[in-house]
Amino acid sequence: MPEQRLNLIVSCPQSDDDGWTLYSPQVPGLAAGRDTLMDLRHDLPSILRFAGVEPGTPVQVHTENLKEIEGVEYVVRIANDQHAESRQETAGTLLSVLADESQRNLLTAAPVTRTGEVLFIIAEPTDRLRDIAAQLHPKGDVAVIVAPVADRMLWTTHIANSDDLMREAKPLGELGWSENMTVSELMRIDSGPRQALVPIPC
Repeated sequence: MPEQRLNLIVSCPQSDDDGWTLYSPQVPGLAAGRDTLMDLRHDLPSILRFAGVEPGTPVQVHTENLKEIEGVEYVVRIANDQHAESRQETAGTLLSVLADESQRNLLTAAPVTRTGEVLFIIAEPTDRLRDIAAQLHPKGDVAVIVAPVADRMLWTTHIANSDDLMREAKPLGELGWSENMTVSELMRIDSGPRQALVPIPC
């Protein structure tokens, strides 16, 4: 049985008046904010303890940046793990796409979250679907998985855990797939008509 990790989503401030915020899909009562990232890191043990998280629970931190273009809010989420540098490069390519109107239009059909943003989760080919799904909000969420292909090319697909956000989605079992599949395995079988719209219950 794979070790269960606690996902911590850290959102960067959007202006000088904003602070750094933190929440976890696995702990609905966990929410915190601090003026600086240093303060947030310093207080993290006490924040987790106050939320009832058991000491020694493995944690995966993800950083979110929001970018607004022509009235649409795009959130880019990156895991701060051993592949962080590669994820940053993929995020840079994605931001280049979003900055170009003709390319950006290819992403306008992306589903939006309950709060109205387009959420991009930057993935590595070795990431498993279950770990990406664990980042989704348990009350219903949807995201665009973005993975690198060759040199500065991107592959994308959608993932959700609520069919009211993506009614055309199909369950993994119906497609004959598994939550243990890696992104690279999904990329290999996703060569025909786009059907990789996958609701995964968290």
